[in-house]
Amino acid sequence: MSTVKKVIENLVKTMKNTRIFIVTVLLASISILSIILWFTGNSKNRYVLNFEHMNKEGLYVETRFLPKVDAEASLRMFIDDMLLGPVGDRYRLLFPRGTKVLSCFVNDKTLYVTLSEEALYIDGNESSENKEGAEIFRKNVFRNFRNIDIINLYIGSRKIYE
Repeated sequence: MSTVKKVIENLVKTMKNTRIFIVTVLLASISILSIILWFTGNSKNRYVLNFEHMNKEGLYVETRFLPKVDAEASLRMFIDDMLLGPVGDRYRLLFPRGTKVLSCFVNDKTLYVTLSEEALYIDGNESSENKEGAEIFRKNVFRNFRNIDIINLYIGSRKIYE
């Protein structure tokens, strides 16, 4: 016990030195401010997306941050953002440019998504084939939304790739 008292006494003597005291107060203030901002400033959800590379085999990962909204709107915003395509310039779109979501809703853990007819028009190396695009679409949704068990994907009015 006496050694602990000596250590504390030495620490108090050292703290009386004004330079060390100012630095300690400054570091404590910055730490407290950082913790407060970390708890209050988290207004975005993090999502992980997979895309095909144009020249290489396999899937490559991108991270997106989207604003926090309710569950249904969050899913719709995620799907819209995913259809815009990758940020990286050497990755393929899931579906051709111009593809839009016509409808999107969840019923009993089943997601129903209807894409516009533009999803049928493959434009060379810029976008994935429909089957691969649909599989990557499903993989992205299942990875980011654990409450979805089944995805029914339609282009126009036809169901694709069960």
